Amino acid sequence: MLGPILNRMVQKSLETGKFIRTNTKIDKGAVS
Repeated sequence: MLGPILNRMVQKSLETGKFIRTNTKIDKGAVS
């Protein structure tokens, strides 16, 4: 029962991490 929920949380955290990383990269490029 915990499997699917955990899998979803991991996938979401990975997606957010990727999103934040790309966003910060864009911000840094725009600033400099």
